[in-house]
Amino acid sequence: MESTKRSVILFFLFLFFTPVFSQEWTKVSGVFNTEDGDIVSDFREGTALVVSSRLKQSYGQGTMQTVRINRLHKVDLYTGREETFFPKDWNFEEGISCFGDNKNELFFQTDLDVRGTFSAYYKIFLWDSTLTSKSVGSPIEMAGNKGEGSFDNINPTYDPIEKLLIFSSNRPGGYGAHDLYGCYRIGNGWGPVFNLGPGVNTSSNEIGSTLFKGTLCFSRMNLQDLKMTMYSASQKEAFQTSTKLLPPFNNERGDIWKIVFVSNVEAYVSGEHIERYILPQKSKQVQFRLKEGTRVLSNIGLSVVSVGSGDRSELKSNTEGLTALFSLSLETKYKVSISEKDWELLKATGNGKGYKAELIDEFGNIIRVFKFDANGNFQFELLDFVYTNLTLLEEIDRSKIGAYSSDLSNPISIKKYFFPVNESTLNEMQKIDLRNWLKDQTNSTFTISGFASSDGSAKRNKELANARIQATKMVLLAQGVLEKNIKVKVIGINEVGEKGRRVELEAIPLSSQ
Repeated sequence: MESTKRSVILFFLFLFFTPVFSQEWTKVSGVFNTEDGDIVSDFREGTALVVSSRLKQSYGQGTMQTVRINRLHKVDLYTGREETFFPKDWNFEEGISCFGDNKNELFFQTDLDVRGTFSAYYKIFLWDSTLTSKSVGSPIEMAGNKGEGSFDNINPTYDPIEKLLIFSSNRPGGYGAHDLYGCYRIGNGWGPVFNLGPGVNTSSNEIGSTLFKGTLCFSRMNLQDLKMTMYSASQKEAFQTSTKLLPPFNNERGDIWKIVFVSNVEAYVSGEHIERYILPQKSKQVQFRLKEGTRVLSNIGLSVVSVGSGDRSELKSNTEGLTALFSLSLETKYKVSISEKDWELLKATGNGKGYKAELIDEFGNIIRVFKFDANGNFQFELLDFVYTNLTLLEEIDRSKIGAYSSDLSNPISIKKYFFPVNESTLNEMQKIDLRNWLKDQTNSTFTISGFASSDGSAKRNKELANARIQATKMVLLAQGVLEKNIKVKVIGINEVGEKGRRVELEAIPLSSQ
């Protein structure tokens, strides 16, 4: 009976391959090519891991044979570049995988042993970029993961902040054929393996788990009809209870196997095929910064008019060129105009060209830069680019992003990013902005300073400040900045208010040092 259950699990394994769960999620086009049966296995900093069953040709006894084999692909969601993670001539199945502490580490399931030969049971291996292309790594050093027991360890997911690995296993002592288990990474070793308990595990099979910002999503397979149902559980509450997810994270077909979140408002759902969903917001708090080149424009009147309803916001820039925060709907187009009197004055004192408006979110991050036309106007629709990274990359004015200082005599370039309460991950817009800023900071060293607000304990604030630093540092390393050129400072503990939840980057040209 156990072998039959194991066969069912592995069949589905190869066949399919804190967010807000509501019915308002909207299906949108994906940004990379997939085939039916592909699975998004993990996502980290713009890179998706995709398990795909692709055709492979091999020769045996003088004849060519064509078979399907699961290969692990990594896809850059910003460029669309796709490549296999391991060498193409490898013949073993490359199953569900996840990144480790960074993108240079990979946890993946395999039926290989430490010698690279096939074994009877699945294990979770750790691979890192220091290994040669001929090495598959080795089983992680946790109990029951060297093939010593007659059971499988599959479907790893990992929280790099809490250092928690969660996986599915049919080891003895569980509640069903396959339960979800956890194990903490402690320094260079691993702690004891523990069952997540009856709040998650049942007599059915719990598989296909994903950890994202303290929320565990997993699939529960009914052994009678083999249909799957997605649930969530809170890591903060020690996984004591689980909640059935609403559509689109469950469907009547019962084929949804795994959910991978890109952010709180974007997710990839893997079932019969991969689908991408976003959670549209009805409105967003924003403000404008008016500029001509690097010079800010103060005391300028601005009107923002809804093209549909005619609703109007009258704004005025302060001494820093900033308007007050105001609310924009994501479901209508807007026309933005400089007041006629101020536009005539600007044309009289300048060349009438090069005037721009930076659209900034409530955390101080630039969303987009607009150019005014010859009449001092421009139009836009917020939904067009808030959720579409490709549109943003194609249309954003990179030359002015991040130029916060008007002091041209100061060679140090400064960048700031703000975070919601208890958040330590840069959102996708911030990552794009940071990458664009880095393009202008060649031959520089960098200092990253981390801050936290006055909420919570001093210990927690220090952890948050450090986590924000590490998230920012990983973007720099991914863009080719050498680690020796990065310095970090955890300094802003217990800063007051929203502005305390931030990181600051300084780019210091080598020529000025």
